[in-house]
Amino acid sequence: MNEVPGEGTARDADLTQPVAAPLQPIPRATGWQLPGEMDPSWRSRPWPRRHWRPLLFLGLVAIVTVVLVGFFSSSLKTVNDLTAGSNGRITGVNEVTTTNGTTFSIYAAVGVGPAEGVELACSVVRPILARDGYSTARFVVLDRAGDVLATESTKCGPPTPSPNPVTLVPRPATAG
Repeated sequence: MNEVPGEGTARDADLTQPVAAPLQPIPRATGWQLPGEMDPSWRSRPWPRRHWRPLLFLGLVAIVTVVLVGFFSSSLKTVNDLTAGSNGRITGVNEVTTTNGTTFSIYAAVGVGPAEGVELACSVVRPILARDGYSTARFVVLDRAGDVLATESTKCGPPTPSPNPVTLVPRPATAG
């Protein structure tokens, strides 16, 4: 090997002298990083790239909220309609959906007897459940003591005539 004197090689180095420290500390390979706010490139990134985690969280919360509202809105509408359509004779509704179908437990107000329970089932409960898509659902109308007043198998008689009947007069046929 042709070595030039005075240029210093690894063999010529004096290992007893301390080596000058580097200007910046050498980072340790611990896997830990500075928070994004301390990173010099943090402020130069666009806002959505800096805050993607909270945006993702808010998006997931919004999706879950929409799904839950959509899921419960139809049953809440049915419960509201049953309560409002009874003129205070229905005080509570409990809906249970299982693999066998949907069952409504409908609680009548104090003072509602068996005859009025049947009338309530025929004139209020069945039409509202059929309108809201629960025509095959089972239901039971209960009084406050828990006694059954009517069910989905209760026979309904002919409708009672209205005290103010409306007579429909056919229109005369017109040509063309």
